[in-house]
Formats: sequence, C-alpha cells, structure tokens
Amino acid sequence: SGMHRLIVVGGILLFIGFILYDTSQVTRAYFISNDAVTAALMLFYDFFALFKYILLLLADRR
Repeated sequence: SGMHRLIVVGGILLFIGFILYDTSQVTRAYFISNDAVTAALMLFYDFFALFKYILLLLADRR
C-alpha cells in the first residue's frame, strides 16, 4: 500500500539523518569523553533500525 511505503521511506530517511547526526556527535565528542562503547552502540542501533526499514521496503515489493 502507498501509505505503508511512505512511512517506511520516511523511517529510512529519518534513520539516515540519525546516522549522520550521531556520526558528527561522535567525531566531536570522542576527543572529549573518549567513550567509544556508547558511541558504537548508538551507531549500531541506528544502522540496525535502518536495515530493518530497508527490509520492510523490500518486503513490501512482493
């Protein structure tokens, strides 16, 4: 359906934005706090959610 596809594409764009934002935060704050584990977990969650939305988009094509 069209509305489902619109929501999925919106989620993909949202998590791409989160990845860009978190990456910029990591590069800025890494030298200050040196908290690599938290930064890695934030980025892992963003990529996992993006992957989930991409799978939803691909599953919607069938």
